[in-house]
Amino acid sequence: MAICLRSLGINPTNTLDNEYRERFLTFRPSDHATIPREGTWFWRHKHPKVGDKDNCCNDNPISFHNFKIDAYKPEDFVSFELHNVFTRSVR
Repeated sequence: MAICLRSLGINPTNTLDNEYRERFLTFRPSDHATIPREGTWFWRHKHPKVGDKDNCCNDNPISFHNFKIDAYKPEDFVSFELHNVFTRSVR
């Protein structure tokens, strides 16, 4: 994707936060909390310090791809999905 963007004069940049958590997410919020680190396409080109499971995602995500809003009522999404994925214990 970066090659295509550069051909249009757009220089992509790193969007990870200071803790190497992602802001643009490929799957539903609950899926990111369960994806194990392994040698699949999903992990192949990620920064080696990118977090996984409970440390996968920025507290203020920008987008979720492959997300079907029809499967959720908005109030369920906010109260259930974000709470489960982005609530972290104090480190």
